[in-house]
Amino acid sequence: MTFSDYTRSQARSRTRRRILLAGIALAIVLALGAVVVLGARLATSAVDTLNQSRALVTALERGEGLDEARLRDALVSARETFQAGQFALPLTGLLGENGCLAREANALLGALAPHLPEFTPLIMRAYDALGTEQGRASLTRTPNSVPIASLRDAIPENARADAAAALAALPPPTDCAPTTAQGIQLQRALDGGYVLLKLALGIDWRLALRDGAHWLIVLNNSDELRASGGFTTAYIDIRVAAGVLTWEFHNSYDVDNLDRLFFHPQSPEPMREHMALTWWMFRDANWSPDHPTNAQFGTRIFQLDQQMPAPIGFITFNMSGLSTLAETFMPPSFASGPLRVNGVDFMPDNAAEQIRLAWNVDAMEMNSDAPERKQFVLDFAASLATSIATQLAPLDLPALGLAAGAMLERRDVMLYSADPSIAEFLRAQGWDGRMLTPDSGDYLMIVDSNLGYNKVSPRVTREFAYSLVLPADTSAPAQARVDLTYTNVNEPIVDCTVIHNLWIAGLDTLPVTPTYADRMTACYWNYVRVFFPAGGVGRGFSGHDAPAEWFPYAQQAYRARLDAWEEAGHPGLGTLLVLPPDETRTVSFEVELPGGLVREENGEYVYTLTLQRQAGAPDATVTVNLTLPPGTALTSANVPVEQDGDSVRMAVSLAQDAFLEVRYR
Repeated sequence: MTFSDYTRSQARSRTRRRILLAGIALAIVLALGAVVVLGARLATSAVDTLNQSRALVTALERGEGLDEARLRDALVSARETFQAGQFALPLTGLLGENGCLAREANALLGALAPHLPEFTPLIMRAYDALGTEQGRASLTRTPNSVPIASLRDAIPENARADAAAALAALPPPTDCAPTTAQGIQLQRALDGGYVLLKLALGIDWRLALRDGAHWLIVLNNSDELRASGGFTTAYIDIRVAAGVLTWEFHNSYDVDNLDRLFFHPQSPEPMREHMALTWWMFRDANWSPDHPTNAQFGTRIFQLDQQMPAPIGFITFNMSGLSTLAETFMPPSFASGPLRVNGVDFMPDNAAEQIRLAWNVDAMEMNSDAPERKQFVLDFAASLATSIATQLAPLDLPALGLAAGAMLERRDVMLYSADPSIAEFLRAQGWDGRMLTPDSGDYLMIVDSNLGYNKVSPRVTREFAYSLVLPADTSAPAQARVDLTYTNVNEPIVDCTVIHNLWIAGLDTLPVTPTYADRMTACYWNYVRVFFPAGGVGRGFSGHDAPAEWFPYAQQAYRARLDAWEEAGHPGLGTLLVLPPDETRTVSFEVELPGGLVREENGEYVYTLTLQRQAGAPDATVTVNLTLPPGTALTSANVPVEQDGDSVRMAVSLAQDAFLEVRYR
């Protein structure tokens, strides 16, 4: 190890300790926030609660520490105040709003209030860990590890479960459309706090962080799009033993055990055929658009190669989440915003570019095709986490919740646990990234997978159309067509005989190190699939042939064909599309859907369509074209429509999942 490598390693260790310390600080603020922050701002009529909260803060400011009896008294007082809703009326007057926000805040805090005093020991243990010199010294004594037993064991399990149940019984906060600055701030506090509370209370942390627990956090590069987000670049290995939590950052190649290669299953056929990949490796585990399927397979491969029990948890973070994160950490959600990372403003339009530039720094130090080049992901992740932890003020906590909620909704982050109780909670929230299974109606998911060993995915635009002829007999099959149009916006400075600009076949060390932009300047080898409701069958397709010279690794021509798939109970169709720079091509699938997609309700026919967004994919628009049965007329739709006779047209964004409902009679 060189001196520069050593100093970088030490800097990363110090960074990770700061990240963890800041995270524990945020946990304390969150636990005490309902009393101190919300109490001071909202409960203007609850004098006793307000005075006790201020006394606690004053004692902390004077260095007198946190007294457990006074804390419990304050929490008991807060419980009575919140249960009685004593702050609701003054809050309405303070905000000058119509009372909507006051009702929402009262409902949320009133539901949690009965359990506040039982969290006293947990808050005290958190204070002992961070608020005292001895506690801080214990936290920083060993790099990449932290003792958690006192905190974990202080979680009041019954109170946590009861509070989680009370929270689950509440609907998500209503958008009250506030107009005042205070009202907007409170609306965001409610929205963000709701997500944070669901995470904090819904998961049994004593179980998730028990001794012997082992979790993986995988980091996927969405510029090399795969079915559930992107090529797996790196992972964080998290373990708990003897009450100590440890973490290690790894390149995804570190999992491989070549001595056990022949125990691996063969990779999916498109990878074998077009990428010359015989064995299915950990870094390619996310072939399915169903995240639980990938998590189960990834943990099995990890277990096989590392020869240890399978991890109990698998968390995926896709690079597409950087823009979502940057958008959240902007005013007014983030009062201190915009976030600054490595001295640069972290903005929605440059978030992904910042990590690409970080890749260039590492690429200049080593051949860009060396596995070690993926250190850039770990370095940037540490810098980003440090920036959030150091720049986040207590009143910015809702921004963290808003960011988490947005990334979970878009599947930039997906959470899986092998423990049944945790898995059920994640599934109920829609946070596990599974393929949706609507109780009724139509379903469509479009899945792209970049098989080109390059990062061209962001430079390909996508336009989708879904056309469906609704039958007069609702029990009869329906005929559908999916048209998928892709444009490679790269300049035609390379062709499909190379995997990206400056790449030379057969060379382990390239004479000129390609930049990240060079790796984005390329042909697009896209294996595209569409999935539809159970019972649907393929009836035809239109694709494109490709010559042998367009496959630098496989070196065999491709005659366009239709492949059948099934993932998580959904049948699907697939084909390969090879798209040269500066070209536009369309692939089409014809599907016969099962009868019963349309239901009758109150004298109307009701057609519904669930459009599921692919994790990590660039946003796209789907144009839905419906042909109504003869003699019927549109009565309503939940999105704007254009109508021409019996034809109904709707344009829907896939920035997130979409649900369409069309009624006719």
